[in-house]
Amino acid sequence: MKFSKHILIVVQSLFITGAFAATSSSLPELRKQERSIEKIKRKIDEKNAELIKVNAELATIEKNLGKTNTDYIEKVKQIEALEAQITQTRQDFETARITMNNEYKKSKILLNQYLINEVEVESVDELYAAKVYKKLLNDNIANLKAQMENIEQMEANLEKTNAELADLKEQEVYLYKLIMELEEDKKVRANKYLEAVAKKESYEEKLLDKKSQIKKSVAVIEATDVTEEAPVSVSAEDSIYKFQLPIRVFEKFKVEKKGITLTYAQPSDIRATGKGKIVYKGVLSNYGNLVIIEHVNELRTIILGDFKPTVEQDQMVEMDDKIGEATMVQNTVKTVYFEVRKSNKAQPTTQWLDQKSLALLGN
Repeated sequence: MKFSKHILIVVQSLFITGAFAATSSSLPELRKQERSIEKIKRKIDEKNAELIKVNAELATIEKNLGKTNTDYIEKVKQIEALEAQITQTRQDFETARITMNNEYKKSKILLNQYLINEVEVESVDELYAAKVYKKLLNDNIANLKAQMENIEQMEANLEKTNAELADLKEQEVYLYKLIMELEEDKKVRANKYLEAVAKKESYEEKLLDKKSQIKKSVAVIEATDVTEEAPVSVSAEDSIYKFQLPIRVFEKFKVEKKGITLTYAQPSDIRATGKGKIVYKGVLSNYGNLVIIEHVNELRTIILGDFKPTVEQDQMVEMDDKIGEATMVQNTVKTVYFEVRKSNKAQPTTQWLDQKSLALLGN
């Protein structure tokens, strides 16, 4: 990232318009805007988490619904099979009843024949005929007994099958109700999912709108010809205050009219430029992280660029304390911009540097 003139104008303009004014209200207002953006981001994250959760719930419902539907279809098939079995059993029962009724009539006829022959037996042939009738009668009685047992067994089977059918029908009703409940639950979860999607999209639109407003504001500032302000001269009282560069090892530097841009290509600590209080820690649009240290006599130093702050707001620091880390990506070059301000006016920063820092700049 290279800090061009309009970036310096952005920083300067922000101070001129009150973004970093020395009043007690400007910095909290900026922090409030940042918190608003972070709040929107958190809400988007919350909605993303909710969508993941509801999606998992829907997947579980779908799985349970699929299994329940399969069970329901299986129960319907079992009911159909049992109903067919009951129908067949009733047909068999009716056939057995008719057969037994016929056998009963035959047995009755044979019994009458036997009784007549037994009474009127007068010859060997008649005696033989009586014995034949008796045997036929005994066979019919045995057959009737078997038919009775068969009918009793069919009645028992029919009763058992009817009980199974009643149980299956109860299960069918239960599964049907469960399917309806799952479908309703699915509908509720689906609506919840759609509501979460709509909310998330709404938050994303708000975030984009917020970012768009910030970009427009920055563009306006960059396009504005900011009136040059005469720097406050270094008084005898202020001359005792000297600051050091925020980074010690750098590849090259560029002294601007107000600040200094330092280019580095290896990891390095960002150091406090002097004793003071961290009055701001945040991000300046697309230009990087920003740390402002408030010193004495309305003096402030600005460190802006490619680094990760390691201090907290309102924290007191001493000169050379570590306030950030300059992390690197291989084969990349990054920059840090440093500026001194007095009474909210940018200063020729080199006039406020200590001898060690001036030596690093070749002065």
